[in-house]
Amino acid sequence: MNMKKLKKTLVCLALLLCIVMSAVSCAEIFVTDGGNKTNQSQNGGNSSSQQFERENVDAINYNITVSNAELGKQDLETVIAEIRTSVVEIYSTVSNGTSSGSGVIISISEPNDDGNRHALIVTCQHVIDGAKSVVVRTVNGDNFNAAFVASNKKSDVGLISIEETEDLKFTALSTASFADTSTLGIGREVLAIGNPLGVLGGTVTRGIVSAIDRSVSVEGRKMTLIQTDAAINGGNSGGGLFDAETGVLVGVVNAGVESATAQGLSFAIPANTVTAIITQLLDKGYVEGDYDFGVELAVKYTRSQGRPSVFGYSYTYTYYVCIDSLDEFGTFYKAGLRANDIITSVKIANEETLTLDGTANQSVASQNLTKLQDYLLGVYKVGDKVELTYGRGNAGDIEYKNISFEIMQYVN
Repeated sequence: MNMKKLKKTLVCLALLLCIVMSAVSCAEIFVTDGGNKTNQSQNGGNSSSQQFERENVDAINYNITVSNAELGKQDLETVIAEIRTSVVEIYSTVSNGTSSGSGVIISISEPNDDGNRHALIVTCQHVIDGAKSVVVRTVNGDNFNAAFVASNKKSDVGLISIEETEDLKFTALSTASFADTSTLGIGREVLAIGNPLGVLGGTVTRGIVSAIDRSVSVEGRKMTLIQTDAAINGGNSGGGLFDAETGVLVGVVNAGVESATAQGLSFAIPANTVTAIITQLLDKGYVEGDYDFGVELAVKYTRSQGRPSVFGYSYTYTYYVCIDSLDEFGTFYKAGLRANDIITSVKIANEETLTLDGTANQSVASQNLTKLQDYLLGVYKVGDKVELTYGRGNAGDIEYKNISFEIMQYVN
């Protein structure tokens, strides 16, 4: 199982902070992207031949419903039977293998000219991030190759679609209706349905809403999530958190806490947040006002050869905070920064300038790395001014430049 461990712990949750401080790496929030499979043919079922390419959303009419009583109050078995057919398994092929997750069908279109329908599926952005191809497996075991629709990293919401073919139809599939989570209360009974561990598709777990506006930081993204004690494991990401009485979709599961001493701490993106994001993604392809610096940082060093001695040459090492990788749609890449560039100072908006000089002490460089990561997590907005000094080149021949640019709208 390949879980993406998060570098940040819960914000505004003193209990978990105490757990993290008192035990070594024992309580971490993880995005539940699930178990790996080395070969997608292991999934079984039938398969279509569509590639994971961007879908032309304008050509398809998707209707998304919001209702707090779509199914009415029913017994638990009936509710599960109704909503389970809207949940799918997702298997993504990425550069280092395959990963698994879950998704929820939220709309099925009218037939196109070929008589085939499209199904719109909401999942988590991290489930499909970097995917070269995506296979969706429905509740009846059929496999459809998916098309990319849109995604938003900040909210962790992703949209993909599947299309019927001559041989594969949407047999016995249903669509989920979103709840209005402004009326959601603590103690509401909920059901989590997903694909835990990447091998247990359609698994149903039961719990209650523990908090409706829990502030957490997930992989550097500050989010307000629903907290529940329904069991969540790797592979559940993108699956549904449903109202146990009415069957409406309360949230999209995206994170849990992995700990030897803490249980029953799971999280989902609220339905109202998801619908707001989806509306913009379908309308524009991006979320207005959203930005992403799009940078991964690392400590790297330059080495200078010293004077020879009887023991050979001595070397002087200088450690820097450097750019490790970049998102080509992010602000830093668009501003002209590239991998291996050295960052020595940055000032954003009205914040104080953060200086990050090179140092012979690797520990100090690691502290500088953390400072810059925290600095970039500040509350900024599109259009804020960034002043940055960076260096580019090899040891002894590094050219430093001062640049100024604005935080840019993120559109991928």
